Amino acid sequence: MPVQDQEVSVSAPHQIEGEADGVATVDVSLRPAEHPEFSVTFVYAVRDSEILFPAGMRVEPAHGVPSREWSRLGAGLIKDLPVARWERAARAAADAQIAGATTWTWQTPSDQSEATRLAEAIVREMNPALDPNSGKAAARRWKRLVRLAEVVNEHDAARARGAKSPAGEVAEARGVEPSTVRSWLTQAKQEGIAPGVIPFKEFERRFPGLVEHVVVRGDGTVEDRTTQ
Repeated sequence: MPVQDQEVSVSAPHQIEGEADGVATVDVSLRPAEHPEFSVTFVYAVRDSEILFPAGMRVEPAHGVPSREWSRLGAGLIKDLPVARWERAARAAADAQIAGATTWTWQTPSDQSEATRLAEAIVREMNPALDPNSGKAAARRWKRLVRLAEVVNEHDAARARGAKSPAGEVAEARGVEPSTVRSWLTQAKQEGIAPGVIPFKEFERRFPGLVEHVVVRGDGTVEDRTTQ
């Protein structure tokens, strides 16, 4: 059956809590024409704009199908399900969506002083109402956010160098445990500091002052926004 005959939906990438290697998951759900009582979902591991591998699958009653029409998933039916064909359809849909995404990262700082300036610029643009001189609480939050931005940049730089354990390298430099670095990276994602957390077009709209600090990666090309 052609891919277009399937009812297919593709989720946005889901960030994995505690994952320090940039891996996320994408869910692709389809409703096969030959088994419309089923919803079949494949979970793919992805990084940047690349599908790594299928990491999970589930077959369940399709939404809105009354229980009297459910099929019993016995061994015989499971054996006869065209799972390989469904997976090819799901992967094609995921490829089409992910290929159209624009991956972006922060510019790699040249040294520690530049890294600090970049971290402060990120925090200042994303939190314009935050004044570190307005009180102790604001100063503590400012310091925390700047540290998170620095850690994100240090981790991305280590990964770009091909470090076997980017989190471990950052942890050694900062004198902490790798688990602490992974916790900081998770917090950075929650604060919106980590690169690629939101689609690039939305990032441009919300934070135009930060575009000069961004490198855009899309369709295999690299565009340094600082040169524009």
